[in-house]
Amino acid sequence: MDRVVTLAETMRAVIKSYATEDYTGDGEPSKFYFVENEQEQVFAVIGPYESAIKQAHLILMAHILNDQIIIDQDNTSVSPVMR
Repeated sequence: MDRVVTLAETMRAVIKSYATEDYTGDGEPSKFYFVENEQEQVFAVIGPYESAIKQAHLILMAHILNDQIIIDQDNTSVSPVMR
């Protein structure tokens, strides 16, 4: 019998897929990290502090509320319309 996949499991997998390796503006290797608050069903990907611009990055953050996905922050799009 197939197992039912929950909304939280699906969201976790999708958000986690953005936790990849990248390069900073200076061309230095960098890594994005997946973080989660399981009890409050909050999922995010963050980038470490970048000394060239003196800040860390919130790449993507979303949570589940009343069985709906709420996108809190999405910096994954390059489209100016989406920003």
